[in-house]
Amino acid sequence: MLGAKKVIGVCITNVQNTIHADFVNHLYQLAQKQQTKLVVYNSFLDLGRQDTFSQGAAAVYDLPDLTLLDAAIIVADSFGDQTFVQRLAGQIRAHNIPLVVVNGQAEGACIIRSDGRDAFKQMISHVIREHGARSTCLMAGEQETPHLLWYKEALEENSLRLDETFVRYGCGRPGVVKQIVEELLAGDSRLPQAFLCTSDHMAFAVCDALREQGYRVPDDVIVTGFGGIPEAQHFSPRLTTCNSNPSGLARKCLACIDSVWQGGSTPGEEINYYTVDYTESCGCQSMNTSDMHATICRQYSMADEQAAHEDVMFAHIEQALGMEDAAGLYPALSACMQERSCVCLEASLFRQEPEGQEGEAGEVTVIASDDLAFTAGGQLKRDDMLARAAEWAADTSLCIVSAVYTGKEYCGYYAVLTDDLFAATRRIKRVLKTINILVGLALNECRQRRMRIGLENALLTDPISGLPNVKGAQQWFERFSQQAENRNRTMAISVYGVPKYSYIYEHYGIQDCEELLTFIGKALQECNPPDSYIAHIADNEFVVITQFAPGADIEETVNQSAAMFFSKVTSYNEQSSKTYYLEINQGCSIIDPGWSGSLESFVKYAVGEMYLNRMRSGDGRLVKEKHSSEDYYSAFNLLVEKNLFTYHFQPIVDARTGNVYAYEALMRTSGGINMSPLDVLEIARKYDRLYEIEKATLFNVMRHYVEHYEEFGGHMLFINTIPGHFLSDEDCGLLMEMYGEYMDHVVFELTEQNTISDNELQAIRRLRKDGEDAQIAVDDYGTGHSNIVNLLRYAPQVIKIDRFLISEIQNDTNKQMFVKNTIEFARLNGIMTLAEGVETFDELQTVIEYGMDLVQGYYLGRPIAEPVVAIQDQVKNEIVSKNIRLSKLDSDMRAYTAKDGEVINLLDLAINKYTFIDVFGGQITLMGEKDHTVDMVVRVADNVKATLVFHNANFKGATETTVQIGSGCQVDLVLEGENTLYKEGILVPPTSSLQVKGNGNLTIVASRNEGVGIGANYNSPYGSLTFDLTGVINVEASGDNVVCIGGGKNVKECIHMINGRFNLDAKGINIVCVGSSSGNADIRVENAELRVHCAGDDAVAIGSVSGRAKVRSTGYIEVLNDCENAVGIGSMSGRESELYFNRGKVKVINRCFESTCIGSMEGSIMIYCTGAVVDIYAECTKVTGIGSMNGRAQTIVSSGTLCLSFLAATVLAHGNAHCQLTINGGNVLMDGLDICAKNLFGMPLVPVRIEENSFEKQIDTDLGSYIYRAQRDADHPDLCVFLPEEA
Repeated sequence: MLGAKKVIGVCITNVQNTIHADFVNHLYQLAQKQQTKLVVYNSFLDLGRQDTFSQGAAAVYDLPDLTLLDAAIIVADSFGDQTFVQRLAGQIRAHNIPLVVVNGQAEGACIIRSDGRDAFKQMISHVIREHGARSTCLMAGEQETPHLLWYKEALEENSLRLDETFVRYGCGRPGVVKQIVEELLAGDSRLPQAFLCTSDHMAFAVCDALREQGYRVPDDVIVTGFGGIPEAQHFSPRLTTCNSNPSGLARKCLACIDSVWQGGSTPGEEINYYTVDYTESCGCQSMNTSDMHATICRQYSMADEQAAHEDVMFAHIEQALGMEDAAGLYPALSACMQERSCVCLEASLFRQEPEGQEGEAGEVTVIASDDLAFTAGGQLKRDDMLARAAEWAADTSLCIVSAVYTGKEYCGYYAVLTDDLFAATRRIKRVLKTINILVGLALNECRQRRMRIGLENALLTDPISGLPNVKGAQQWFERFSQQAENRNRTMAISVYGVPKYSYIYEHYGIQDCEELLTFIGKALQECNPPDSYIAHIADNEFVVITQFAPGADIEETVNQSAAMFFSKVTSYNEQSSKTYYLEINQGCSIIDPGWSGSLESFVKYAVGEMYLNRMRSGDGRLVKEKHSSEDYYSAFNLLVEKNLFTYHFQPIVDARTGNVYAYEALMRTSGGINMSPLDVLEIARKYDRLYEIEKATLFNVMRHYVEHYEEFGGHMLFINTIPGHFLSDEDCGLLMEMYGEYMDHVVFELTEQNTISDNELQAIRRLRKDGEDAQIAVDDYGTGHSNIVNLLRYAPQVIKIDRFLISEIQNDTNKQMFVKNTIEFARLNGIMTLAEGVETFDELQTVIEYGMDLVQGYYLGRPIAEPVVAIQDQVKNEIVSKNIRLSKLDSDMRAYTAKDGEVINLLDLAINKYTFIDVFGGQITLMGEKDHTVDMVVRVADNVKATLVFHNANFKGATETTVQIGSGCQVDLVLEGENTLYKEGILVPPTSSLQVKGNGNLTIVASRNEGVGIGANYNSPYGSLTFDLTGVINVEASGDNVVCIGGGKNVKECIHMINGRFNLDAKGINIVCVGSSSGNADIRVENAELRVHCAGDDAVAIGSVSGRAKVRSTGYIEVLNDCENAVGIGSMSGRESELYFNRGKVKVINRCFESTCIGSMEGSIMIYCTGAVVDIYAECTKVTGIGSMNGRAQTIVSSGTLCLSFLAATVLAHGNAHCQLTINGGNVLMDGLDICAKNLFGMPLVPVRIEENSFEKQIDTDLGSYIYRAQRDADHPDLCVFLPEEA
């Protein structure tokens, strides 16, 4: 209740609907007399579609404060989703609130059902008995309508039989109604005396259709409706109809509710009977005395008011488009609202707080119209619903509430108080749409701002520790230092570093590192003063900045904080189950008042102190001692005896191609024994058991390699050895016996620091069966003596340059010089070089630039149990792109001679600085990668037969046509995968032929002016072109004179498209997409799909500009021309052209100044449509659909479909006066066009609409006979034939 007044909630959709509005208005008037308030919960969607917008609109029904309502009414038939009605009814009944459901079902509710049966039968009987209309026609929408049963019953009661021809369905659209009326008037039977319509709108359409045919209602024909919409009484003539009796329905609803309020039980089901309004359309005298002229004036006034209001709403939306932030939303909403209304938005909707800092739940922000006197942006409890609820309770208005939403997201609600329901509902829908748009714009802006803030915060915050990163610290310090009072205070800057961070990261993984960093960040926050600024400025470094007021004991505070922190670190190490110690160094710098400078400079001072402290204390222990040496050895012994070793494999990558070249085997432990490789080696060295580790490593790794040989892809395997502990001769023999066949895939790594004996070196070299020496790599090169003598003695195949020399190499000239010299030495001696520990993009780019052969490191791939097939695409692309750029710096042009059967890697050729591939016959396969394009030209010699296979080939001719076929050649091009040619495509001279096959795709981007697509350029002759593929050919050509497929003229065979899909896009001044510019064009499209788009000045999409065009199509053709002057299919000015459309589909759309869709502009042409579906549409100043604009043409249609439609000033549907259109069959659709069609005997034809799906008729004339056949196709619902008038 509100005060002393009870409140009824009405749940309805589309309250602006006149029937719904009429019912609610009656309900409102009756409730007002009972001192009861009415709240209407309305959606302008019926929720039947169940889409995202329906979800947003439906939120209004979740709004009612059920403790406020004393009763509820659900108008169920206004909802498109009855399951939603059931859910809504369940929510209401759960609070024991009296519920009335209108025209629906709900358990525990009073059901009121509207029944129009008796009224409809009564109205029919009245028409029959009182007005003598014994011949009636039922106009229905759906066949399942109950009106048909009522109609039959009424006829039986009046001793009349049902005439099935006078029952028509599908009358819901005015166009269908008009067609039915015309059919009835054109038929043999007489016109019915009365049309009985199952809706008022249907009756309006019948009256209009009869009026157009010269019939008067009711003088000539009676018309009745059903529904009783208010417009029925303002129609001319006023409509006799069955009224839904909204006043009676409203009375029954309130009576049911009042009965429950008085203590009675909920009534079961009530019937609200329709009533009949007898008036002018059936011949009765109207009881409505309202002035029709005044009604019309009122309607015009309402229309003007609506238009003006729409203009105002559009103006608000246009202004909101320039709204820069959500702050402009409140005045924009306030300006567009109705009087006595308010928008209540969820208070959290436009919050600026970061995620997780929500405001108080259940609050809404109110933006009210001026007359409600509520502060804009004020807060209100959501359940309070109205900004001025107490005042509303005292007045006489009702309240209409609708959801404010964007998509499916509920944003708030819009509430309107009104005494004039009809006037309010005319505006509410437009206002609500405007509000939804304004809120959506503001919400989008607000969320974008939040996203920007979130991204900025992410850029300034370390994701692991959650502390500000170095960039965040720099920004904070800039703001901090700008305040003079801060510079007048002493500042302590402490840096904490983890010296063994890289070791932990490499041997224990990122998870351990993240755990350590999180612990350090939390511990620093707990141990330092609350006002200290703490940041994570590098992977292994933190900074703490604390400012002190004059007189503060700085040293004590800093030392106390450090002591507390290191106490936590000690506790962490004691309690941790890790096999290593967390060692942290600390340095502090005190900055006196009056300081100036950057954070970077101050941090450097503290870092220097940290390193000095570390040097004074020495390196701490990294590996923990076990609880006892006996326990530690027992674990090691178990590891060796049970052979609990496992191995991870890190990829070694080719620095030119980015492909995996080899893997390095790295030891790990299993079985619950958590030992790092260094732990294992340390205890093995201590107890003199290194030989066992060496043997286990070699045998285990080789067994794993052989068992998973396919997974390793035959790549090389690098295995570490322990100098001084290599296998005995006996074990070497056993190893060769077991795995000798695979030893040529092994590279043994020898560390540079430890010199190996000659005997061991010879033993290693003998581990290979093919008579060659085993392959050796020198590991960690650059960390030992790095002497040339050892390199020459070892004679390695690979030098592995230590990660120390690779780290930050791009910034260290000494490292660069050493690495360059090493690479140069290795290259001169036939040794490959490998960069270890590559961890960044810059390091990778630098070592590639210096000529490194192989690369290894976390940036390429981490060690994992299963060998990776390939590195990440992004990193591989970086490698290949860098090499391609380096190859282009060499201006020498080299030609590679291809051999028959050879598979050529385009990337390899490009990296080796080849720019031409010469083909002298045979089959050549060009392999590429879709993400990399190389500069390469393929040249096929004269007079050869050759097959070119493109497999993911992507290349371009830097200064020449990309693929050049010589004279007198027969070339087959087989496509595999995705292939692209840039700059130009494939040159086929006039004496050669090209046949394109395969299941791959080819894209040609012919961007060079006067370039070649497939064939020749615009002014040059081209050879025979045949396409029989299952893939797709895309050609994008641009320039002054453009050809996609074809050229200047064809002197050999035709362009033959047997199979395949073609997408051609041409932009230029003069364009031919498929065909010839100056010569004849012979084009056949069989089972292919051809889509063509031209944009420019003058274009012929398919055919010839000045030559004869002969085009035969049984496939699919789609043409779109956006040009000044264009021909879709045909010739611009050539003579004696011929076009045959035998099967398939042809669709031509021209958007030009002047154009011919199919045919010619100036020349003569014959066009045969013998089975294809041909669609023509144009938007032009002057257009010819099919035929010739200024020449002669004959178009013969014998079957299929020909459909023409235009939006043009001047239309020549089938050409000028010298053009003939002969129609002997087919479905020809030319609505509203001025055409002159004849049959094969020259007889004029007229169009005839056919209702059936097919038509066949023999046409007999004095000159002979023929059979006209036509079929309705799936794309065209209409069927129209052209027949002689007497037929």
